Amino acid sequence: MQDVSPNNPCPFLRALVAAGFVDGHVVPLAKLSKTVDVETALPWIEQAMRIDPFSASRYETDLVRAFYAARRVDEAVDVLEGSTRTHYDTKLWRAVCYVEIGREEEAQIAIKEVLATRPHLTVGSVMEAQPWKKPQDAARVEAALSRAALPR
Repeated sequence: MQDVSPNNPCPFLRALVAAGFVDGHVVPLAKLSKTVDVETALPWIEQAMRIDPFSASRYETDLVRAFYAARRVDEAVDVLEGSTRTHYDTKLWRAVCYVEIGREEEAQIAIKEVLATRPHLTVGSVMEAQPWKKPQDAARVEAALSRAALPR
């Protein structure tokens, strides 16, 4: 649980509380993506990125997840390809999205890059850390990671 005060530096969390997506000032961060409608979340994420451009990269993964869940994968790819982040999570999302748009060779390259720095990752370990509102979205991610050659 994350207590969100009116002075919280994260405009996204403040916006969620102000818009009434969560009761009081407590945001269950681990369950947030299971409770907020994707199409409703997208404008809030984009607004947070505009309000706080110095931290915009922190919201990229949220934006990519939301685009992916909304089946707007081309837009997710645009965000990923414009990203300067080198975090392994960004590369995992590239792999997932590339599989969805038929760029499986590039997806497999992204997975090789991930495994070079995180050799312990498996489809199972990634899925444990991915909360999803809709089981079908989780199934899509799991299938894409497998097709991109992340070990089970």
